Amino acid sequence: MSNKCRGCPLENSGYPKDETFRAAYRYKPDSIKILFIAESPPARRENGEYRYFYFDELTRCDALYREMMKTIFGEEFDSKRPKPYFLKKFQENGFFLVDAAKCPVNTLNEKKRGRLRLDNALKVISWTRSPN
Repeated sequence: MSNKCRGCPLENSGYPKDETFRAAYRYKPDSIKILFIAESPPARRENGEYRYFYFDELTRCDALYREMMKTIFGEEFDSKRPKPYFLKKFQENGFFLVDAAKCPVNTLNEKKRGRLRLDNALKVISWTRSPN
């Protein structure tokens, strides 16, 4: 059986799409004020670890989370606080981050990456408008 999303050139990526979806959905605001759309989740690290913006337990190699929280919350952001604290604040302020592609696309050439971003942008926006 194929582990391929319809229209996606990535075959059997093994990326935990269901797990990342559940992690993001936990922090989806009831009313989204600002939607951030990233290209895709990061690729698996050399040690086999998956990283993702909404993974609560991730405490290192989490630059997107740290930099977004610093930018949004300024001096209030303290990286020593548990990650769920600021993810909850992010949610309460109506912010939501989603990926245009469900799997890492950094191994694809720019033409394929661009096509995936375009093809998925409207789907992502539609999903974020659905009720929690």
